[in-house]
Amino acid sequence: MVILVILLVSVYKYLAFVLLKPYFLWYLDTERFATDKDREKRAVTMTKLACDLPVYLSITALGFFVLKDAQFMSPALFGKGECKNILMYFPNTPPTEYLSEYMLIQLGLHAQTLLAHLFINFYDKKYYEFLLHHGMATFLIMFSIFINVNTIGSVVVFMHDFSDIFLVMLRIYADFRNRYKPVVYVLFLMTACSWFYCRILYFPYCLI
Repeated sequence: MVILVILLVSVYKYLAFVLLKPYFLWYLDTERFATDKDREKRAVTMTKLACDLPVYLSITALGFFVLKDAQFMSPALFGKGECKNILMYFPNTPPTEYLSEYMLIQLGLHAQTLLAHLFINFYDKKYYEFLLHHGMATFLIMFSIFINVNTIGSVVVFMHDFSDIFLVMLRIYADFRNRYKPVVYVLFLMTACSWFYCRILYFPYCLI
């Protein structure tokens, strides 16, 4: 399943990149990105973000479907369980329907991102920082699968995916030529609130 996800996502991102890049190149804010080089560079970034957005939306929806009735998914993240159950019966954790498949899909998505960055983004100024980020994310998901702590791993990736949706939308829309500033402010507020809630409040309260 992991290899299949890697292949499918790679094909999707390539096709979406080819189709969407001319659109973003046209609609970029020409005052902020005055030169052709700046516009080309930013259009590449925006296209990558636009390719990621449907992935974040889809995997977050799948995560909600899989986790909403799990005994360890707190109402604070739209679930019906309790945080204290997250390591109940470990290491013989009772199976949650479709949880293993969800984590394998997550592993495929992160492995694809790691491989794409490793072999394509050689000239990125933050190449090694992102290589560390993608490598650690892939390793941690794989590790949670191997030692049977999918309960923790699934909640971590779910809340990261959920909060990243608003960040990606903000980063795309903020660079549009005819952007409407109140929309930028709303997206920024939603990004800040979701990151603070998921990563500053919920993460240490329920998972640490």
